[in-house]
Amino acid sequence: MAKLKVTLKALGRLVASAPGGARRQNDIAGARRQNDKAAAGRPHKSAPTGATRAHKAALRAARRPPHDLSTPGGQGHALAETVVMGIFDRLRQEARALDGRLTLTDLDRLADDFHDKSAALRQAFEMTFEAYARARERSKFAQNRQYPFNRLLVRRFEHLLARGKGPGIQRRVLPGFFMAVEMMLGPQILDAYQEHCRAIVERISGAQGGKFAWTDLYADAEAATLAFDALVAMAAYFADFDKRARWFLTIVNGNLGPAPANATYEQSNWQLGDAAFKNLLAALFSQLKDPVASAAARTDFTQRYGVEKCRAVADAMARIHGS
Repeated sequence: MAKLKVTLKALGRLVASAPGGARRQNDIAGARRQNDKAAAGRPHKSAPTGATRAHKAALRAARRPPHDLSTPGGQGHALAETVVMGIFDRLRQEARALDGRLTLTDLDRLADDFHDKSAALRQAFEMTFEAYARARERSKFAQNRQYPFNRLLVRRFEHLLARGKGPGIQRRVLPGFFMAVEMMLGPQILDAYQEHCRAIVERISGAQGGKFAWTDLYADAEAATLAFDALVAMAAYFADFDKRARWFLTIVNGNLGPAPANATYEQSNWQLGDAAFKNLLAALFSQLKDPVASAAARTDFTQRYGVEKCRAVADAMARIHGS
């Protein structure tokens, strides 16, 4: 059993940046009762502080190269890593709750729990691969009226996109950006946003005798509310900023659009870096900063979106905007 414990600790250190999961208090209480008294009395080293773990996790995440999600192998690798990290993060949580010790009974119980979730996991895989295909297709039509909701989102950071050979974020980020959006919102909700936005475009166009300009959509109050609701849902994902930053950069840099035919070596090998990524998020979520900046402001926000969503968005804005 001691050998098993050491192995779990070593593997746990490799995936310290894994996504978190909800702790199941009933399972933990039952597991505590199942632990034998001899194991309970065994001495063990104290765990590192939360700050130390977070720092080491951030360093490991920064050093890992992103997966090439433009290939089936890269997509499979990224998904497999996500699953493995999730499993070992659950093991680490259980071990921490049980004073650093896991018995074979504990592992059997966790194996049953993972097996119960296998159907949902298969569905998640299928949805992820479908998201890759749909987002790639949507990025090709971002300039026309087929996907007006995309334009509403990109409008918020469009001033950061490079023009020609100048400095800035290359438009090649858009395919991966749209993939990330679909994975955060979900395909059905995203389709509903697109359909709602198309109806707004038709309303504007009809009121103007068939004439339409994108600036009309950007100035529309209904479209602004629609975009704000979507941004709130997306921003909440970045409450756990370090984990989501790693995920977002992996998606975007693994699905960059093609470089121009006359691109330089530097342009062809360009990737979205940490600083540019944070600038993109700051622009994308700029309208969310003030509504959660103070207790008074958060009152109205909470009434519309709930306490949990308000707290998550406030945490995300604190990291993104540095407030």
